[in-house]
Amino acid sequence: MALAGRRAMPQISGIANRLSGMGHCQKKKTIVDPLPLPPISQEDHHQGLMPEICKAMEEEPRKQRELNLVLLGRPGAGKGTFGIKLAALLDVPHISTGDLIREEMKKVSSMSRRIAEVVSKGKLLGDEEVFELLHSRLQAGAARGDKGFILDGFPRTVNQAIVLDKIADVHVAVNFAQEREVLIQKCLGRRVCGECGRVFSMADVSVGDLRMPAIPPPIQCLDKMVTRKDDSEQSIQKRLQVYDEESKPVEDFYRKQGKLVNFDVRGGVSESWPKLLQALNLVEEQQRSSSRTPPPAIPTVWC
Repeated sequence: MALAGRRAMPQISGIANRLSGMGHCQKKKTIVDPLPLPPISQEDHHQGLMPEICKAMEEEPRKQRELNLVLLGRPGAGKGTFGIKLAALLDVPHISTGDLIREEMKKVSSMSRRIAEVVSKGKLLGDEEVFELLHSRLQAGAARGDKGFILDGFPRTVNQAIVLDKIADVHVAVNFAQEREVLIQKCLGRRVCGECGRVFSMADVSVGDLRMPAIPPPIQCLDKMVTRKDDSEQSIQKRLQVYDEESKPVEDFYRKQGKLVNFDVRGGVSESWPKLLQALNLVEEQQRSSSRTPPPAIPTVWC
């Protein structure tokens, strides 16, 4: 949906203003008081990064972007689903580090081999590789005139969050929360069309009072379904463990800044989407968008 050029810039800036500080004005969205974070020195957060990549990102001038969101949450919580829908609504690019990694893995290179080895073990990719991929993507977006971003799956560590703070003003960090057993069932049932790339679910999830029906593929995709290599049960359990150990502190990082909004995903997309719009004060934006243009055809993405 290309709304830029039809939408007055102050309106987009107004969205950013409404989103900024949501963690301050919506105290019910935060779960606990900010946890004290240990001081991180310049040497600490550069440790393990490729110096030239980190230096290039920090020296890049901080652009006056209109709207910057960060999506957090365990694997399978819905970051991709809601990130795509938010990007279409707000006319900003949805940048998934998972997608960047998978695209890189299709290439024949030393980096793709390093990535494949890490992913197969269910571990998080190192800061060096992540920053190299993200830096290239942000440079390409700047050349196209992107006016903001929705980052999905980044930052995953406090060190990454600190570096991101140096190059962009994050308005809101949305944390998608869902029960562990639900996430496991969703990821085990996830299938990807090898031709069009759309994601579907073959699982009827039922945990307690939560029900999430399967989203089967259309006939033209049925015989092209593939399972992602990182969607084995062993890999999923490992990814959830790694997230809790390494990425949970990122929630505290943004909570301390007053930018964290926790959102409990308690149903399917159709049920959760209106609640997310309400939580982010975007109901009016959705109404304006619907009155201007027909709803965009968004690929079915489930987790």
